[in-house]
Amino acid sequence: MARIDGELGAAGRPTGYFVNCTHPRFLLDAYPAGVLGRLIGIQANGSSRDVTRLDGATQTVADPVEAWAADMLRLHETHGVRILGGCCGTDRRHLESLAVPSPD
Repeated sequence: MARIDGELGAAGRPTGYFVNCTHPRFLLDAYPAGVLGRLIGIQANGSSRDVTRLDGATQTVADPVEAWAADMLRLHETHGVRILGGCCGTDRRHLESLAVPSPD
């Protein structure tokens, strides 16, 4: 983000950033709190396995939904990521684990 922002300058920099097809744990492990302040969204992979182990897999691989949802919540709480969604290896259960019930 810093490199792109620096090259484009304040007038041309993006409003925010979005990450696709990576597990939230990769971001949590790589960046301390506050560093990803301009990351507004993620379409998270359901598996925390190295992508080189997932390429060519004959079946979908995913971590337990509860663990994935906990990592997504931690990403939201630690870095303020507001748009949370699923990518490879996720399904309805993953998305429902992120949903906040509306008050009746």
